[in-house]
Amino acid sequence: MTIRSPQRPATRADHPDLPVWPQWSLDKHGARMLHPVGATRRPDGSVTRSTVYRTAVMLMPHGVLANTESCAEVDAELNLVGLSMKRSAEEAWPVPELPEELDVLDGPTRDRVPVPVVLFPHGRTTAEVDAWTGVRQIRLGLDQGRIDRLRPGVDAIALEHLMVGASFGGVPTWSPHDVRGDTDDGGAGEPYRLLPVAFTGARPRRRRVCAQDERRVVVAVPDSGLNTHPWFGVEEIGDPLPADGFVQVFEAAEVALREQARRLDGLTPTQVLTSVWEDPPYTDELSEQIGRATGHFTFIAGRIHQNAPDADVLALRVLHPDNVCYEADLLLALWMLVGRIKRGGHVDVVSLSIGGYVEDDSDAARHLREVVTELTDLGVVVVAAAGNDATTRPFYPAALSEDDPLVLGVGALNPDGTEAWFSNAGAYVTVEATGANVLSTFPTSLRGARGAQMTTLSGARQTADPDCFTSGFAIGSGTSYAAPEVAAEVAVTLAGAAGGIAVPETASRAERAADAVKRLLT
Repeated sequence: MTIRSPQRPATRADHPDLPVWPQWSLDKHGARMLHPVGATRRPDGSVTRSTVYRTAVMLMPHGVLANTESCAEVDAELNLVGLSMKRSAEEAWPVPELPEELDVLDGPTRDRVPVPVVLFPHGRTTAEVDAWTGVRQIRLGLDQGRIDRLRPGVDAIALEHLMVGASFGGVPTWSPHDVRGDTDDGGAGEPYRLLPVAFTGARPRRRRVCAQDERRVVVAVPDSGLNTHPWFGVEEIGDPLPADGFVQVFEAAEVALREQARRLDGLTPTQVLTSVWEDPPYTDELSEQIGRATGHFTFIAGRIHQNAPDADVLALRVLHPDNVCYEADLLLALWMLVGRIKRGGHVDVVSLSIGGYVEDDSDAARHLREVVTELTDLGVVVVAAAGNDATTRPFYPAALSEDDPLVLGVGALNPDGTEAWFSNAGAYVTVEATGANVLSTFPTSLRGARGAQMTTLSGARQTADPDCFTSGFAIGSGTSYAAPEVAAEVAVTLAGAAGGIAVPETASRAERAADAVKRLLT
């Protein structure tokens, strides 16, 4: 396996448009695409770009919702375009409680935590509910003085974007410039197909117990959730994880994420992840088609375990089986990690194989930037996949690497060390790692509907079933799978020769993290 700095400057290939999402996917998540041709230039002259966002949801800092005067000014501005934060004038402002794990944050920091808020029609208007219309009107109100700019957080009200897992072929979108192609016609995607394989190698060796004066490195992975695999110590979905296993679950985050989704469910199309387990594993239970993101976490956790067997992996489920992640869920998961650290818990590395494109690079990624900065200020290294669209357009949160040295944007290499055909590029790709045709763990419970192409009448002989993963291993491709290799290398560097981090910690977390990144890049 190879980890290296990019070998040459990227040729600019900045596609202005996104691959087109299918309407069924947009409808399922209450979303729409913002196209540049239908968007106006911002007052500051910045160009609006294509993105995908939840139609009736805006992200609002908690401090705005907790201030009745701020709510009144914002809602009055929304009323001008037929929108409201309330279903009726009699309702109270929507001020959800933040998880108690975030009580450890100071007041100004808690106020910045974003909350998803549903928009409703106002009055007798026939106007369509559209968060982009609402965001633009709020910006206009700020520019024209109807909303007081001195009110903290009002300038941070934003769209809630849909994000995707960064396994190749997993993005549920297609367009003429897409390099994926049809995997059955000899196109560019065919060499990178996900396939089940047999693996006869030994499981990575792991020290049984850390000494009393040290702890294991913890790599947090917000992703698609748990599934069955012998390396995880679980044979059936829902089985308890072994206490001495390398995979743990951040239970408090799971509860907080479910509660956040349930607040919106019934008000706008919202898919609620009811468990940390990938159950059911299908995007269509009737036809038993395995979800595009099913097994994503299992593959990533296996990559980390292969390369850093003494590290622990902390699971948080934010990615749906169809490979879609709500931005609000990713943000909450990251804020919960901040709270965990401030409460005395441990997180040393965050491996993110999720991301997306936003409409304005200078402002729209503000909420991601703020929480990632909180993590890196605490000495956490954030390793993020760069995306798989063969573009130099910034893919967030990986693109935050341009401003933060503890954020690593990861591109993918082929097994021979050449750049993978699909991998994004650009200044934000600070490191490249093998991410094409790599082998890792995959759920033993998975068997989809595709089946073998040819089978004898007796059933004794058939072609290999490309949808049967009972062997527990697969070959996959994507910057999704390059990122955990880098995260594992950071974990190994943080642990040092002893294989763990000293307790109590004598070195500054930030200094230790910076040194690990420096060693990786030199």
